[in-house]
Amino acid sequence: MNWGWKIALVYTAFVVAIMTFVFKARSEKIDLVSKDYYEQELEFKDKMEASGNANELFSFISVKNEGGKIEIQLPQQQANRIQDAKVHFYCPSDGEKDVQLDLKLDETARQSILSNTLKQGNYLVKLQWKVDGKNFFIEKKLRVL
Repeated sequence: MNWGWKIALVYTAFVVAIMTFVFKARSEKIDLVSKDYYEQELEFKDKMEASGNANELFSFISVKNEGGKIEIQLPQQQANRIQDAKVHFYCPSDGEKDVQLDLKLDETARQSILSNTLKQGNYLVKLQWKVDGKNFFIEKKLRVL
């Protein structure tokens, strides 16, 4: 084989490699962070204030995955006054795994959720609640196996 055929072969292999890359890149699934990101951006200041309120209580808030249950504990000193408690299990890698629930806390400000409610993966647990008209917001990491 002479040098002309070798150059043509290298050029053809390069084109095939580029076309394969383009095909794989177009078939890759990419999720947006959220579908309503603009509305969420407008609420950012309120969320930052709520996050500051919750940081004072950080040590009293826990999210644990043990024994097939996800245990959520909000501050016990607020137990009787907590209103509109919500949890958002946000999966950064796949928007279809996201789950949002209203929390129905017991008298100790605790709730258990079955782990099989969520698919396997890494989640960012976003907790928000109100106490006496004051908003609270906090994020915790959680891994579901």
